[in-house]
Amino acid sequence: MLHRKVAEALRPVASVHVVSECPQVYTAGKSKGDPHDLIELAGVVGRVAGALGASLELSYLPREWKGTLDGDIMVECIKGRIDERPVEQARVRHPRAADKQHNVWDAVGVGLHAVGRLAPRKVFP
Repeated sequence: MLHRKVAEALRPVASVHVVSECPQVYTAGKSKGDPHDLIELAGVVGRVAGALGASLELSYLPREWKGTLDGDIMVECIKGRIDERPVEQARVRHPRAADKQHNVWDAVGVGLHAVGRLAPRKVFP
């Protein structure tokens, strides 16, 4: 399979790190979808990490990486961070369905958090 070929090709060159948002089930009033979907998502992340031979797997709860910021504000923060490096902006691919695009920005945000590029910046030194 293709994922095995990719893992084999990358193994001698680089270690693979998989970063994800840890699915969190909220109370019925705050939940946006079926909580069973979150269980399946966690399984997919594990399978991807295993298939790629990941040497490190990090997982963050939503509040750990984005705090309590409004979703639209957080998307703008994420865009601001990758706008600093135009080549990164060009690599972001969105799904056709506009209501699913926030998932792409969440994925980018989790990755930026993992490498320390999403932390709030101080205005004064």
